[in-house]
Amino acid sequence: MDADIQREIRNKIREIEEKSADGNYIYRGEPECYEKTSSTLYREWQTSLDSGRLTMEDVQKYVLTSVRQYPNEKNKQDFDLLCELQHYGGETNLIDFTTDYYTAIFFACNGFYDKPGRVLLLEQTEKTIEKYQIKKPNQPQNRVKAQSSIFAQPPNGFIDSGDVIPICIPKHLKQWLLIISKRLGKSVQTIYNDLHGYIRHKHLPDKRKAMELLWVEEYFMEQPPDESITPEVRRNQVKGAIKALTEIIQYSPYEASNYVKQGEYYFMIHKFDDAIDAANKAIMLDPNNREAHDLYNRVQQALEGLHTKA
Repeated sequence: MDADIQREIRNKIREIEEKSADGNYIYRGEPECYEKTSSTLYREWQTSLDSGRLTMEDVQKYVLTSVRQYPNEKNKQDFDLLCELQHYGGETNLIDFTTDYYTAIFFACNGFYDKPGRVLLLEQTEKTIEKYQIKKPNQPQNRVKAQSSIFAQPPNGFIDSGDVIPICIPKHLKQWLLIISKRLGKSVQTIYNDLHGYIRHKHLPDKRKAMELLWVEEYFMEQPPDESITPEVRRNQVKGAIKALTEIIQYSPYEASNYVKQGEYYFMIHKFDDAIDAANKAIMLDPNNREAHDLYNRVQQALEGLHTKA
């Protein structure tokens, strides 16, 4: 890992630690800097809520009444039922926070690699606990335990920006922080640690589309030389493969082989800094990966050759 990247990561983690050192804070990671931190129920009913035609209490009662039409859900307490709905991706007025800032960092970095993310710090004072009805689940599911979850239930459906401390996570740090999180036991598989999580992340249309694009590009690149394949056409094929791999890595950020392949394509079009970056990520994920070390060495030799000529 580049020394500058190491320094940035240390400083970013230190910033979170220092700003939350003097209070009882909970954390929330968001993969982009949203205009408003709100619940899924607020976003679904925003027009009616903002106009005053409905209150959040009205909407939440409607949801709970609808769910209780299913026999197994009739006798559950409101909050327990909402927690379970949240767990399975249902629309509720709960907003996920965590007591573990490394979990928040994972969520801030997991996706939207072309945009900065952020970690929000919310101090638990008597005022904020009452204002946002902050509480832990009574009967936590395994995933809730894995995420060290604690929920806010704001009466108006969103968190006032003045109540949180936002800490920006630059987009170029996201993959590095995900890889570090993996080494600390925070990954898609451990955060979403059940079959529902597997199904959610397996059936992603954008990932399938990217994989199909990669297969097509690699198929044509593996064909025997053809006069119709000009250097410009080949370069565009390589760029297409890089684009597809970038998408695939967004959904599978822990496969060292994807970074190696990405680095090889960067190397082919002489984007040596990007190739080194990809090789370093692969090595951090899998220190014994020979292909990653070989790629790193070849790129370094190419860079040394350029410096010699210069």
